[in-house]
This record gives sequence, C-alpha cells and structure tokens, in this order.
Amino acid sequence: MKKTAASILTGIMVFASAAFAEMEHQHNHEQQQMEHSSGSMSMPEGMKMQSIDVDGYKLSFHIMDNKAFRKYMDDMGHTTHKMREGMSHYVMVDIADKDGAKIKRSKVKLKIITPGGKEAEKVAFPMMGSFGSEFDMTEKGEYQIMTLFKIGEGKHKGGFRQEMK
Repeated sequence: MKKTAASILTGIMVFASAAFAEMEHQHNHEQQQMEHSSGSMSMPEGMKMQSIDVDGYKLSFHIMDNKAFRKYMDDMGHTTHKMREGMSHYVMVDIADKDGAKIKRSKVKLKIITPGGKEAEKVAFPMMGSFGSEFDMTEKGEYQIMTLFKIGEGKHKGGFRQEMK
C-alpha cells in the first residue's frame, strides 16, 4: 500500500512539474509576443522592425539596409535583383486585418522625411503579399516613416519615427 501511495504521489509530482513547466513556457512565449508586437524590436543585423495599428489594421514595417536586403532577396531566390543606385534601405510593410489575415491587395504609398527635412514619397511595390520601396536613408538621426494605404474604398494613414545610427 505504501509503495502504491508513493508511486501515485511521485506520478502527481511529475505531472504537476511538467504542467508547471508548460505554463511557464507559455507565459514566457506570450510575454515575448507582447514585447515584439508593440513598438520596435531588435532584428537581425541590418534590419529593424516596427509595428503600428491604424484604423484596426496591424502594420508591420521592416527596414533593411542594403546587406540585409541582399540576404532577404537571396533567401527568396531573387539573386539578380539589386537595390537602385543611391538607395541605402528597403522599407517593407505587411498589413493584417483585425483577425490577423494578411492583406495582399492594396494600394500603398510610403513616405519618409529625413532628419534634415527632405521628403521622399513612393508607391510601394507589391511582392509576395508585402509592399515596399527603396529609399536613401544614409543620414544619421530620426526619420519619419509614413504610409497611406487603400483597402476597398477606405483610405488609411499612419506612421512612426525611427532612429537611424
């Protein structure tokens, strides 16, 4: 009887430990998701990410320097595509609806204002469900990055500031 009780108690302790470990893992994962889903987060070298909410849509911006852009394109098999002369960064945006479904069709414009006040506005090129364009972001300091996008008849705009070192 004592062996059976000890076995049952050991089994409960093992089960409880595993359940606690899974709950702790889930909590850590949720905490990481919250940290990554709001504001900017650290990305691989040469890439920055910023997420914003605009009128119920979640926009995820990826800002890649030339080296990170080259790796991104190579990884997708686009080995011959190069950034245009004089351009230093690729700004890409993903748009998701309130349910998290990726918006693949939209008219998107991107606009940046350099730390010195110069403006550049471009129609974002659609590529594999994302939208992006190349910009010269070699000047050090804080940039304003803005977007205007149209889904159906609705027009939406938003933006954020990004420090470039």
